[in-house]
Amino acid sequence: MLHGPIVLAGAPWRWWSLATTGWVFGAVLAVSAALNACLHRSRWLLVLPLYSAFSSLVLAPLGALWYIKMAATDRNAGLIRVGLRRRRRGTGRVDDQADRSPSPLAA
Repeated sequence: MLHGPIVLAGAPWRWWSLATTGWVFGAVLAVSAALNACLHRSRWLLVLPLYSAFSSLVLAPLGALWYIKMAATDRNAGLIRVGLRRRRRGTGRVDDQADRSPSPLAA
């Protein structure tokens, strides 16, 4: 709950730092590719810096926005339960039996 606003507040700063670094981002990618070619020889590790940048710049803010949307929809800023759980009428208690199909062995 506390990390969503921090992630959203940091998103513009991450984009701004990427836009103002100039050649540094390209140099980091080149050094990473050179080290990977010499030490690991894995083609999948070549995309790791790009994946990390995408994760930080795009996925983290989208995840925070999605959480806020789900919290507003469920009117619950804490733990959001996933799955089919029905509340009993009038009691407010969760009926766990509503999720289970009847067992053929139960008689």
